[in-house]
Amino acid sequence: MPKYFREAIIEVAKFFKNYDFIWKVDQGDAIEGVPNLHTFSWVTQAAILDSCLQHVLPLLRSLSATLSGQSVWRL
Repeated sequence: MPKYFREAIIEVAKFFKNYDFIWKVDQGDAIEGVPNLHTFSWVTQAAILDSCLQHVLPLLRSLSATLSGQSVWRL
């Protein structure tokens, strides 16, 4: 990857501090000093989706219950 691409990605991650970025890099090619830029040599799609679903499903259940007029706490 050209150096200017790498620097641009780092600058974008620094600018959008409220977002987390996952970046696949070569092993040993870590980025330091950008807390929301997470570098990995390999991440399975299932691991990423599992993490996302743990946060999204409760929100969807709550939204669905709110729209249907049901209590959020009822299972």
